[in-house]
Amino acid sequence: MRNFFIPNLFLNFALINQILHPMKNLKLIFALLTFHFSLFTFHSSAQVLCIYCYDQNDSISHGVNNLILNGGFENNNCGVDNLHLGSYCPNSALYDCNITNWTCIGGGINTYSEIVDSSFSIVVQGTKAAYFGNRYCNSCSSAFNDTSCLNNINCSVTSIQIGYPYNRDSGYGGETGVILEQTVNGLILGNTYVLEFWAGGEIFNSVIFAQKGLFAVDVGFGNIFLRDNPTPPDSGIGTRYIIEFIASSTSHTIKFTNWGHISTVCTELVLDDVKLYTLAEIRRASCRERV
Repeated sequence: MRNFFIPNLFLNFALINQILHPMKNLKLIFALLTFHFSLFTFHSSAQVLCIYCYDQNDSISHGVNNLILNGGFENNNCGVDNLHLGSYCPNSALYDCNITNWTCIGGGINTYSEIVDSSFSIVVQGTKAAYFGNRYCNSCSSAFNDTSCLNNINCSVTSIQIGYPYNRDSGYGGETGVILEQTVNGLILGNTYVLEFWAGGEIFNSVIFAQKGLFAVDVGFGNIFLRDNPTPPDSGIGTRYIIEFIASSTSHTIKFTNWGHISTVCTELVLDDVKLYTLAEIRRASCRERV
């Protein structure tokens, strides 16, 4: 909080002086208020420290104390459904099961997010993974298949306008998309934590949905947009993501969101092996991409 001492000192002085001399210091007060809130904005967004991404299936860190429960989605009462006949999302007409420790929100009556196995995609931890089936969405404009705005900066995607992505069909959740989330308690305020997960995507006959998809992760400070590779069962190579952040509370909700295929050739998220652990447990140097 040391960043706020100097602007607060001058701001308080200006406010007192304003009472004594009305209309004299309005411009100064406005400037100090603007500077004060800009510092707050910078401080808030800086809670996410950096992002890594590696095109590999192997875990980055092994033997960690995982604060995420059921990060491999093995514990559920869904069974395996690779045919879009069921869903773990309560808003779906196909809803027939739940994933232990995870909550699905958003989506709509037509959402077909489901548990899949290695006959659908590479599965990197255990025998099951979570597929975020949600048909098609618009990522850049009202024009279908428009992905021209997606600017890949190292590991993340920028230049997505407010209100995008969105699913044109309210039966798939509209702007909300389909979300799988878990709240982690017992964090230490001000400590740095590492979120690690594997992202892949569906593909059929090696050619259908053969390009990267788009999804988002939120560790408590807003959506971070990322890409996911198609990962066929026999040869797929997904992406291992690392996100380092400073805990702003003793509990953080970790959210993954998919709005749908961003075009007729792009894949859709398959998620597996989600882990949250302390910075001391990471096996690679930090931080490469500052946010």
